[in-house]
Amino acid sequence: YGTEEDGNNDIKEMYATGGVTFTNGIDDAESQEATYTPDTGDLVMTGDVLLTQGTSILSGQRLVVDLEAGTGVMEGRVRTIFQSENN
Repeated sequence: YGTEEDGNNDIKEMYATGGVTFTNGIDDAESQEATYTPDTGDLVMTGDVLLTQGTSILSGQRLVVDLEAGTGVMEGRVRTIFQSENN
């Protein structure tokens, strides 16, 4: 939150822990913790991240998502499973 001194009580950052799920259309991401910064539109998910996009699955230790641009970067030991929708 902002401070009374600056006259701004907007949320600066949100933090979630204990099993976090983020859903956006057909994309789902799960992690142990997440931090969202509304000013930048950045969502950082950490700890056993699992991202499901349709029939494809990615896993890693950290996922940084730019919600405004609709882009993301998976970091750490990344593993990917690509499956066609016909399987």
